[in-house]
This record gives sequence, structure tokens and C-alpha cells, in this order.
Amino acid sequence: LVAGFVSSQVLLACVRLRVFDVLAEGPQDVPALAVRLGLTEEAVERLLDAAVSLGLAERRRGGRYGLGSLGAPMVGNAALAAMVEH
Repeated sequence: LVAGFVSSQVLLACVRLRVFDVLAEGPQDVPALAVRLGLTEEAVERLLDAAVSLGLAERRRGGRYGLGSLGAPMVGNAALAAMVEH
């Protein structure tokens, strides 16, 4: 039960911070993501590592993160984002 809760909170944080839209622009490193998302670098790493574990994001070369196969359907999908926020 707790794992499901944590997964849903990771997804919700990604939706609210528009992580999928940011990553859709191309892979980005932690410092750039921290500026874009308004988070500390440590918080970005924690969130993105959790998103990687769920397949929402992927680690790329050079310490960058990119959009994962399960995060890609979230890009520009307002209905799906609304369902997650509900």
C-alpha cells in the first residue's frame, strides 16, 4: 500500500511541476532542471530518480535525465494530468 502511495505522489509531483513537458524539450542535467523546476538540485535528483524507477523518466549520458516511455504519454495530455491531480 505504501509503495502505491509513493508512486502516486511521484507522478503527482511530476505533473504539478510539469516535469514531462520540460523533459519533452530534450534531456537536461540536474542544475538546469533545478532552475526550471524551482527546486534544489538534491530535490531534483530525488524526484527524477524516483521517476526513473517508475519508468516516467530515463537516465541519459552526461548525468542528464530524459523522458521515459511511461512519462511520454503525459506530455500535453491535459485530461490525463487532470485525472492524476484528481
